[in-house]
Amino acid sequence: MKIIKPKNLKLWLSVFICLIVFLCIYTLIGLLIDQRNYSRAQQAYQNANCSQVLLYSGKITKAWRLFDFGNHKKLIQSEQVECQEYARAEEAYQSGDYADAFLSYYDFMVAYPGSPLVKNVQEQVKLILAKAEFIQRLELKVCDRLNELVAEKTIGSDYDYLAGIYTKCGEIYDERGDHQKANAMYEKLIDDFPGQAMALFSRKDIPAEMQLRLCKQIDPARKELQGKIDAPEILLKCGELFEQNKDYDNAIDIYDLFLKKFTDNARIDEVKERFARLIFNKYVDKGVKVESVPINLLYTPMTGLVHMSTTIEFKSLHSGPSRIILYGPQVIIDETEACQTCKIIFSPTGMISWLRDACHTERIVTSSLKPGEYKIIMEWYTEDNPFVLLYSIEIPDISNGFILLGCYL
Repeated sequence: MKIIKPKNLKLWLSVFICLIVFLCIYTLIGLLIDQRNYSRAQQAYQNANCSQVLLYSGKITKAWRLFDFGNHKKLIQSEQVECQEYARAEEAYQSGDYADAFLSYYDFMVAYPGSPLVKNVQEQVKLILAKAEFIQRLELKVCDRLNELVAEKTIGSDYDYLAGIYTKCGEIYDERGDHQKANAMYEKLIDDFPGQAMALFSRKDIPAEMQLRLCKQIDPARKELQGKIDAPEILLKCGELFEQNKDYDNAIDIYDLFLKKFTDNARIDEVKERFARLIFNKYVDKGVKVESVPINLLYTPMTGLVHMSTTIEFKSLHSGPSRIILYGPQVIIDETEACQTCKIIFSPTGMISWLRDACHTERIVTSSLKPGEYKIIMEWYTEDNPFVLLYSIEIPDISNGFILLGCYL
């Protein structure tokens, strides 16, 4: 056994002491450096500056320490992981892979709801959603998680761009043959964005029940929705669907909207006939009696003229808006703001001048009538239900023709 001499022992002891001092100094300096880097990383983290977080956290985790007295490597680990995930999402965004970036940002918000980086992430999500390329290049993986994204309010349910996402996802599912999921997207579009959903009518493969749902979103009382319905074909299609489903009240509302919006449309007479027929039948079904009005003609052989006219007169207790509708060989719809005494006069054309004077009012409406049977609807609108009278009349075929004269007092 080799014995260490005192002289050598002192030397080794000196070396050992120097090593211990060096390690202590190194550890102390390392601790101070780690404290500084940790402080800078934390400050950068609170300022949502991930590039600086990764820079300073990297200096901590890559540095060799005999002892990690401050436990800085463990303390900075969570911030470092957050920033690494954020950096991956940012890289996807910068490369134009908006779908992957979008989902990465979403997953980040779910995993780290209290992170100071969330505000930055939310801003990035808004930037992505505002990009037309995001919707144009939308991917299935986003559509599959769309319900989750809306529920978590990553995509706001009241933003217009969501309508485009619903539409695009529906198209993606259709292309893949998954029509059930496609229709689910279209139904969300109809429920949340009825005005924009009207574009679905251009699709030939849309189911009839979905078309009916679309039509039920057209509320004639909503002006903001009316402005988005520019195609008369949509209203006509909806009116037909309501009729087929025996939903006559909605059909009447749709045809009424058509008549007010598309007065010069080539199919206006067809819509007038449908509108008048449905209103007449509605009141008949409610038990309103139809009174037959005879026309008694007095023919003078000496002059060859007819002198007799027929008048329907009604005095209302309410001075409110009224509407008179005739339908038969032709359709006449006349609305007036207020009418307490209303007269409808059926007369040969030759008596028009005399009858105008007999009206004693300037509120006169005249229309030539083709011969044939006519149904007449007289409506007065009240606060509750309209007051209605129904008539039928047969207009004869005479050489000098017949005319309708409306007098409103």
